[in-house]
Amino acid sequence: GGFMDNGSIGENSASKTLKGLIFLNEDYLFFKPFNEKTMYQIAILNILRIMKEDNNLGPSVKIQTNQNKIYSYIALKKQLGLYVKDKSKTENLFEIINQAKMYKTSEQTRLEKEDKERIERVKSMMEVSNRLRLDMMRIALDMDEKTFTEKVFQWAKRFKFLIDGDYLIVNQDTVEDFLNDLSTGAGVLLRRGLKVYCQFCEKK
Repeated sequence: GGFMDNGSIGENSASKTLKGLIFLNEDYLFFKPFNEKTMYQIAILNILRIMKEDNNLGPSVKIQTNQNKIYSYIALKKQLGLYVKDKSKTENLFEIINQAKMYKTSEQTRLEKEDKERIERVKSMMEVSNRLRLDMMRIALDMDEKTFTEKVFQWAKRFKFLIDGDYLIVNQDTVEDFLNDLSTGAGVLLRRGLKVYCQFCEKK
């Protein structure tokens, strides 16, 4: 396939078309040039718009990221020893990227809903008692034992909770801060696998 960095919206800074391999998994759209060691990648959740373009230069799929960067992807085929644009495969590429974005967005929404439900369970427990069984709290958060053990000591130190045997003694003065921290950091705390790195925007 082919790949082109078109710069930001409003800029006229398109680079040359690179030839290489286009491939996709559930988290990223990749491009690996034949003649470079660089691997270009865009997180699926960082894709804002997917557009088809068919002009005098041939068909392509344009990706706009959340940072308003534009990248073009082109499906190629070899014909008489030369690489030429393949309209049918470009159409398929457009459909596949769209499906990946819809799936990932739907999955993200579902996981965020599950995170909220977990936090609500812990909130309900803390509303009726300041002495929580550690195993019950871990089950409420649906965390594996190793991750929970690491986190509970961090929480105890940060929010001035006490660990007394199999119980967590909650400091009522910091409960609200703890729940707010869980809400804003749920994606990292409860499902680390979805924390992604985007080399284009340099954000996590």
